[in-house]
Amino acid sequence: MNEGVFTASGWAGICLDTKTQNLDEKLDVPIGLELQALANTEAVVQIFMNGYQFGHYLPHIGPQNLYPFPPGVINNRGENSLAISMWTLTDAGARLEQVELKAYAKYRSGVNFNQDWSYLQPGWTDRKEYV
Repeated sequence: MNEGVFTASGWAGICLDTKTQNLDEKLDVPIGLELQALANTEAVVQIFMNGYQFGHYLPHIGPQNLYPFPPGVINNRGENSLAISMWTLTDAGARLEQVELKAYAKYRSGVNFNQDWSYLQPGWTDRKEYV
């Protein structure tokens, strides 16, 4: 998912669809979103995963840049919908240098996280016709 940068001047939004893959079915693999911005970037970034507003990234305040998604919010197998909105706080604009889904550990446990969690996700309906 590290497909380049996300740049905003004023405000902007981006929506990426992705599929988690190559995860060992016998292991619990926590997945998170890692974001990085240039030094002195002043912006408010909102993270939405599968219909949930999941976090705020404030690069000028910090220090968090890894947002772990628990099972039920992210599908360990199957499709995931990630949306990111970014508002700049200065006329200089803002830029994300890294937007990456990251498997950051591997565990063996008795809990089966390797399942379809879509029944827990609110989903969305395309309502462009009302705009």
